Amino acid sequence: MTYVTAEHTVLRNDTELINIFNDSSAMKQLIYNSASNQTVYINASNQSRIWSAKLSLTGHPLELNDSSYQEPNATIIQANDINNTNTSSSLATDKNWSSYYSSGQYTGLIAEIEDLTLPENIAHMVFHAKLRVYSAGTGRFAVYNYNEDIYEVVTSTIPATNESYQDIYLDIYDSEDALWTTNETHFSLKVENLSNFINGSSVRYYYRYINSQFASQKFYEAEVKFIPEVVYPKNISIDFGDDGVDTTMDELYESTALIDRFNDSSINATFTFTNNSYMRYLSIPKNAEIVHAVFKVGNSTVTHINATVLEVFESELFEGTTTKNQANGFSTQDSGIPYISSVYAVKEENSALVIEEFDSEFSENEFNPMSYCYDWTGSDSSGYVDDVWYGPYCADDYSWHNSNDIDNDGYVEYYMLKGETYSVWARCDTDPGHTVDDFCDDGCSTSYGCYDGNCDSDDEKVKRSTTQSSVSSTISYPDMFCFPDVGDGFGWLGGNLWWYWDTNENGQWDSGEHQEYGMVLECGVDADCADNKFCDKHNTTTPTSYTCETPVCSPSCGSWQEGNYSNHVCNNCIPLSDRCDDNYTWRDPSDMVVKELPDNEYCNASHYPSSDQTITCEESEYWSIINHVETCTLLGGRCNETDTYINETSYCDTYGFIVPIITKIYIGDYFASNVPSGEIDEIDFSFYLQRYLEECSPNSLGYCEVPINFTSPYNTTLMIDEINIVYENFDINFTNYLQNWLLSCGSNNCNYPISIYSEKGIMNISHNTYRSPETAPQILNITHNSIAYVGKQFSVTVNTSDNENDTLTITANVSNATQDDNQLLWTPTLNDIGNKSVLVTVSDGLLNDSQAIDVEVIALPNISITDFSVIYSYDYSKIFKFTIWNNGYVNFSDVSWSLDLGDGTIVNNSQSIASSYEEYVDVYFGYNYSTEGSFTPVVNVTANDISVVSSLNLGIGLTVHSIEEIYSNIKERVLEITIGNEMNSFSVNNVNWSLDDGNGAIIHGNTLVNISPGENMSLIVAVNYSDYGPFTVVSSAFYENSSSNETLDISIDQFIVDNLSQLDSSGSDRVFEFTITGYEGDLSIPWELDTGEINIESTQNISINLSESVFVIVSHNYSGSGSFIVNASANTSLDSDSQILNINV
Repeated sequence: MTYVTAEHTVLRNDTELINIFNDSSAMKQLIYNSASNQTVYINASNQSRIWSAKLSLTGHPLELNDSSYQEPNATIIQANDINNTNTSSSLATDKNWSSYYSSGQYTGLIAEIEDLTLPENIAHMVFHAKLRVYSAGTGRFAVYNYNEDIYEVVTSTIPATNESYQDIYLDIYDSEDALWTTNETHFSLKVENLSNFINGSSVRYYYRYINSQFASQKFYEAEVKFIPEVVYPKNISIDFGDDGVDTTMDELYESTALIDRFNDSSINATFTFTNNSYMRYLSIPKNAEIVHAVFKVGNSTVTHINATVLEVFESELFEGTTTKNQANGFSTQDSGIPYISSVYAVKEENSALVIEEFDSEFSENEFNPMSYCYDWTGSDSSGYVDDVWYGPYCADDYSWHNSNDIDNDGYVEYYMLKGETYSVWARCDTDPGHTVDDFCDDGCSTSYGCYDGNCDSDDEKVKRSTTQSSVSSTISYPDMFCFPDVGDGFGWLGGNLWWYWDTNENGQWDSGEHQEYGMVLECGVDADCADNKFCDKHNTTTPTSYTCETPVCSPSCGSWQEGNYSNHVCNNCIPLSDRCDDNYTWRDPSDMVVKELPDNEYCNASHYPSSDQTITCEESEYWSIINHVETCTLLGGRCNETDTYINETSYCDTYGFIVPIITKIYIGDYFASNVPSGEIDEIDFSFYLQRYLEECSPNSLGYCEVPINFTSPYNTTLMIDEINIVYENFDINFTNYLQNWLLSCGSNNCNYPISIYSEKGIMNISHNTYRSPETAPQILNITHNSIAYVGKQFSVTVNTSDNENDTLTITANVSNATQDDNQLLWTPTLNDIGNKSVLVTVSDGLLNDSQAIDVEVIALPNISITDFSVIYSYDYSKIFKFTIWNNGYVNFSDVSWSLDLGDGTIVNNSQSIASSYEEYVDVYFGYNYSTEGSFTPVVNVTANDISVVSSLNLGIGLTVHSIEEIYSNIKERVLEITIGNEMNSFSVNNVNWSLDDGNGAIIHGNTLVNISPGENMSLIVAVNYSDYGPFTVVSSAFYENSSSNETLDISIDQFIVDNLSQLDSSGSDRVFEFTITGYEGDLSIPWELDTGEINIESTQNISINLSESVFVIVSHNYSGSGSFIVNASANTSLDSDSQILNINV
């Protein structure tokens, strides 16, 4: 057999390349005008060896026709200074660009173009407008978002022109790049979703001239066209062999493919961390060449997004439908304030710009006119071109402190506390159609910008806020000026906030009626202070002098006490808790310990040691404690070009600053990126993704499941979006799919189906399939025995041939069969008993040949003896044990045994034993030998015609004669053990011994010894006891399954009580004596004497030294006659002893 090389693989020389489909085409172009399945076929024989099969795909755009500009029908929703010469019908069909829709100083227009013809997959909506812009201002063009009910500004900078008109082009798009670069005539706006700006077959736009100058300007008309999206094959799935989807991809281009989602089809993810991690996977071809791989990540606590605030508009820009042509407008000196109907603002929320609507009515939480507002409805509006109606002037949901007359002048004062913020809102309306650039109160000298920054509508409001950072006798808002005139309340006078009392109840403030400034105080009453402070009124006529102070304790607290404060008073003095003083010395009052604080701790405001951060450092600084002082230090020099990490929770960014790490991202085991706190960032992980693909193990289609691990040590949230992975075009390997399908196709001419699903687009596909004609291997003959035994290995020799000299595998339809070269090895089980047909098969991995053989499986009986031993031995007494194991594959009904004890005695079982397969039977037998000697007991077990024996060696005559204590010293004992050979004619060899000291220690002999007939052997063993008390020592000797032992009771004493006697007796008087002897030095021992009538105890302990004896003499007068037991005793925590004496009185 010779070989050829193809695609870097060595193949057989009969290998054929198939690169055409079943219709003889080398390339198939599949055109998807809509989402659908299309199937192509490859022709191959089922007698083929597929060496390689790869499908190549390329994507191409589906050309969609570009639409032309349209204006089939236009409805003017609102316009000021409308061109009344046009009828509604002419407005809808006016395309000569000579007449106008709207003109004048405030040229404004809302128009809806209807009955449009829209293509599918719109990518761009382009407006063409014709207008004239006066030189003093600019033009603004906006499109209407039907879904959000707002207008989104395309531009507010359409420049002025001195020409009669100019052409303006505006591109609104949502996915691709803009059609042009912005200049004086071409503008663009990228939106979230272009479909939100199309309502069926209608679109709406808004135009406005921005200035209040008198001018003649015109908006003629606008037309629109739609440019379809360039459509490539998308959401592709491929089914090889018509058995279900085998692989997918997101989007396919000429030379690259796109993945924009994880393998669970999610295009984004949000993870909530609690010191844990999350895993997501990407399915990517192993041989993909990564062009780029990125996704955007952001933390939910983002605070540093530099986003451009969008200009947004009210849902209705003009009130009513009445049009009005005015010659004059408002000037900046006498501009009106528009009434608010519905205002939208933009704010940052979790890294996104969110449009939020303010209710047209001030809510109770936002404004409370009953408590905090002053009504301007009666203000003078002379000097204005049109009538002006003022609305309420309101405090922003602020509850004034007014609980007491704090300066004793008979009036309740209103005040704020230092550090609180006071906000003021204003609102009013003007005639319909009028707008203002800014706001100014009646009589003010400075105008203030509108709240939402636009000043572009009839409806508007302003807001000013100030934080009162210091104590003050007044609350001032310069240039905001009004006169209170309705009942008791507050208002602004001369730039300051006043409260007044309408004592004559004429509905206004008159000269002589009481008024007071609003104040800013540290406190007015105790409740304004912390619970452990009170409001100290240093001068009751000057509230600005009031301060929060610590209450005085009476009596005063000692140096190691502190006040127990609550409810603004000192209740009592309590022991001082741990404190540190101004010298950074820490004192513990419990033991009066005084020690220095470490340099990285400081004394906080409560005089407790602390290492917490309380000051805020700039981004270019790092925080630390140096010599007990919190410090912000510039980062300069801390991060250089080689630094990567500062620690596990921060790193050096590209500017050399330390940035805290919120999340880490890993591609497999490769660290890919940090996600810093509070930022939205684009993570490029192309390099690490390519490295992972180089090492991963692909599936049968050549794809790797790439794990992406997101981990964080914090409680935070991470959002992943805009996944974009682009890789160069690739081949899909479907070798195994094709080979397996051909094995079952049942024909020499098989059409292999490949079904490809796609949305709109064009796809070119081709394939390269290498195959060789294949013949099946043959079984020439099989050699085997006709009988197999359960549990015994059975071998089958298989002689084969194969034209391709492939490596062949041999299998059979039986369990646990294995191959060894050309042999099949099989061990039958009980389930195989009987006549069995075994099918032997040889295969080259593609084709195969089989042949059946007949085998009779038989179960063989068997029985064994296990564990024949002496389990108990004492001198001549022995207990034997043996186990009968039925390890054959049949049941026995009559198992017998006999035991030859070696001394002429033979014992047989008295009844038969029934034994099942794998059953164990334990037999025990006890026997007393009458003489010493060496014996060989033999057990014999018989079942049917099977007989097995087992034996052991047994020696009798080895005896432990004695164990004696030959030396003692406190806890040390020396023992002598005598072991003798009682046999007259036998030596006992390899004798071992042991000693159990009774206190948990066992000593073993480390050398085997031999003892001649009639010989005795002495062993000297030293034992050191750790405890006091009585102990039983056991000495044992061992020889050939025999053992002998002897015991000794010993006592380890700290002391002993001894020599209890009666020294003297006279009548009922008795004198007793006993001794206490110490076996350890420096003992202190109490004693007792129980006379049989009373118990007499020592009044003090006896001091005893080592080996010293102390005599104790005690007298007692008995109250009656009789026999008595006298007990003398002593004890310590470790030992006790006593002695008794019987007496008669």
